[in-house]
Amino acid sequence: MDKINYHNDDAFDILIVDDVSENVKLLGDLLKNAGYKVRPVLSGLLALEIAKKVIPDMIILDIMMPEIDGIELCRQIKKDPQLHEIPVIFVTALSDTRNIVRALNAGGVDYIIKPFLHEEVVVRVSTHLKICQQKRIIQKQHQELLKLNEMIQVLKESRSKQ
Repeated sequence: MDKINYHNDDAFDILIVDDVSENVKLLGDLLKNAGYKVRPVLSGLLALEIAKKVIPDMIILDIMMPEIDGIELCRQIKKDPQLHEIPVIFVTALSDTRNIVRALNAGGVDYIIKPFLHEEVVVRVSTHLKICQQKRIIQKQHQELLKLNEMIQVLKESRSKQ
């Protein structure tokens, strides 16, 4: 199946991964109301498959899940060349420094402890999506500059041969 990116003018696409359906619903409703497209997933392994088929703009993960925990899932996401650029935010009840550090070292960009303030989640999601969007713009501009530089070199070479 072809991979699809929602990196256009549509709402940002956020994959929410938690084995507790109430948590997925709460976060999903919160982010939908903030204007985001959300895709709830109740399994870490299923989330990895889904993300590979339709690449999300962001992934929000719980840590404590059966089959595969959120930290290991994040490691797998960051190893995948198609998915490694996706920002991952952890939203979990684990508040100890050891887990926070493990999650961030695995590739997470942020860590939100449950219970959370709704406004805080929306602001953090928005901030990381803006950073990701700006990074894409810079990468695109860099590629355009490389092409222009290449064209300049070709013109210089053709002029020197005349």
